[in-house]
Amino acid sequence: MFFKFIKQLLNFSHLTNRNENGIKVVIYATMIASILLDAYEKINKLKGFKIMKLRFAAELEESIVYDLIRLCGEDFEKLNKIYQNKTS
Repeated sequence: MFFKFIKQLLNFSHLTNRNENGIKVVIYATMIASILLDAYEKINKLKGFKIMKLRFAAELEESIVYDLIRLCGEDFEKLNKIYQNKTS
């Protein structure tokens, strides 16, 4: 049931690593994500997994961007430099 859940709802299609430690990391990360999504669904009293997953992703992205801006002292130039270094 767990593997059916992660394949269908979390879009987990294949392993990106073939060694034992890499597989454990991916499975643990997927389990943590599923627990967070379940908690988010219960806290916000939502129905329907796909809409809840999209809403969770949007709120998480907003939170990360807010934290990045705050950590950069609201200096958008500094934030752009950090982002460009990460994508290069």
